[in-house]
Amino acid sequence: MQQKKHNNTIDNPHDKLCFSALRNQNIARDALRSVLPKKLLERIDLNRLKLYNTKLITPQMKELQADIFYEVPFKETKALILFHFEQVTNAFRTLPLKVWQYLLLELMEYGENYPNEPLPVPFPLIIYTGERRFSYSTNLFDLFCDHKKLAQSLLNDGVKLIDVCRMPDEDIFKNKLFALCLCGTA
Repeated sequence: MQQKKHNNTIDNPHDKLCFSALRNQNIARDALRSVLPKKLLERIDLNRLKLYNTKLITPQMKELQADIFYEVPFKETKALILFHFEQVTNAFRTLPLKVWQYLLLELMEYGENYPNEPLPVPFPLIIYTGERRFSYSTNLFDLFCDHKKLAQSLLNDGVKLIDVCRMPDEDIFKNKLFALCLCGTA
């Protein structure tokens, strides 16, 4: 009978080393000092950098694995900045969308846990260690191609809210959808 060989190699050792290193606050501080704009560094207190433990759960109850989140307070206010370190080894076009999915889930969780606090300002940092050159944009709005400016405008203008319960009856009945919505609440 042939004896089975054991594979003693670690899957993605470089990724695991980088991930473990970034969990060290001193290393994370050094990384942030080396990449953040000076204007931002002057406003935050890196001495109070704190690992932010979270589980990202989608509305479909799927758990996502983001790498590392740190919270750092601003010096002059109670607000926080939330740094998201994400290590990526494969280049793909929709990376900004994936990162923003993580950030939005994190902001939702934070808002639910601290309903009377301002949301932290998100700041994603992608550490790319792939062999191929990363040639895609990291700007979410570039994914909208020819409609980039329109997407920026619509997404930055706030959510359009139609408060049907506060509309005059004549306005409601001019639009069948509004009338149906209101009838469904009576």
